Amino acid sequence: MSDEEVRRLLQVRAHIEERIRQLEAELEVYRLALEAVNARIGERSFTTADRVLQRAEDYGDLVREVAIKGKRTGRQLATVKVYERAIVAVPEVPVPYDSIFRRFFVEKLLEGYVREDERLHEDGEIGSAERLSYSVERDDGNVVRVIVRNYRTEDREREIVRALRWTLERLTQQP
Repeated sequence: MSDEEVRRLLQVRAHIEERIRQLEAELEVYRLALEAVNARIGERSFTTADRVLQRAEDYGDLVREVAIKGKRTGRQLATVKVYERAIVAVPEVPVPYDSIFRRFFVEKLLEGYVREDERLHEDGEIGSAERLSYSVERDDGNVVRVIVRNYRTEDREREIVRALRWTLERLTQQP
């Protein structure tokens, strides 16, 4: 490699390093802007956000509302609203996301349904819009709302509510 080639490679490296510094500075600006947006959103109540989101997504008619209560304590653990096309659960107790909630309820149960629906979709048995999807809204690491869309069957609805009850009971039993 000639001296000229080495000099050019050093220039390219310097240019790349400078561009990385510029992009990191730009990323920091976006992070600060995101913090400001999140703070502004946080000024609004969750009830207002719920209403806005519910209007944006049509879950169909409300079929039933279920109060999940601890079997031993009778304490209300969550409120679950079952709509024609979605299940919306709002915990009444602190539910750390990174716990049995994530490991069992999300990764085992919900992701299992997602995989099952993906197979059904690939086989042409259900359309893309019919596949189960879910979202878990969090605040400071705690679950504030779970939305399960396209649960499709009463068996799945019962299993989701049953698994949520079991998960919340386990979480409230832990010291």
